[in-house]
Amino acid sequence: MWEIFNDVTKVFERLSKKPVLVSDADMELIEAFIVVMYDRTTTTFDINESRLELFARKQRQYDTIRPTRAALLDHTKLPTYRGGHVWGQAVTHHQHLPSLDGWRWVKENADGMGIPRWTQLAAIVSNEESRQELHKCGCKKTCSGNSLKEDINMRLKMAIPS
Repeated sequence: MWEIFNDVTKVFERLSKKPVLVSDADMELIEAFIVVMYDRTTTTFDINESRLELFARKQRQYDTIRPTRAALLDHTKLPTYRGGHVWGQAVTHHQHLPSLDGWRWVKENADGMGIPRWTQLAAIVSNEESRQELHKCGCKKTCSGNSLKEDINMRLKMAIPS
């Protein structure tokens, strides 16, 4: 895996050295790395498209597929701030830390203690048209619309909050 994505090592090194921000280019490499970690046969490096591919077409369980792009950004920014900025200055008497804003942290109390601010994600699908996209047809010739219907309904009930 590391041989395929040598550049992602450089991204991780950059993120550990007090970066000003997590760039779009860095996120693209991290995203591609995560996509391939979960599915080496993927045809896309877009994390949200590959989630749909794994869930709807390859029938993977929802709790075993990779996070969304928004969640990946959270999981990149939070440790970058903690590791690159806070721990990176652990032996420095007067640390110079950037504002918590923009690093997915918020101040919890008057002491300035930070807590993670997680993305609030919507349901997997929100309308009937999107639900139809999750349907993997099992018909031999022309789709009758009933193949795997019970399985799809059960999977949607488990995956979509009431």
